[in-house]
Amino acid sequence: MKAAHASLLLGNAARERRDDTIAFAMSVMSADEALAFMNSANAVLGGRPIDLVMASERGRRVVRAHLSVISLSGT
Repeated sequence: MKAAHASLLLGNAARERRDDTIAFAMSVMSADEALAFMNSANAVLGGRPIDLVMASERGRRVVRAHLSVISLSGT
């Protein structure tokens, strides 16, 4: 039972990271652009941002930092 509970918590944490990062992306760009960004392979990040975010807190930080650079550059 403990393993199932840990798995559920990990799933909730991953979903929270995903939702937080998508909301941040939508503050930087349009909703359509944000969803396309999150779901498309990104050579700079080394994969799809959504996969990085769902995998770990470090992935979320990397993607948010990249989005911050995009925001500051205006592109």
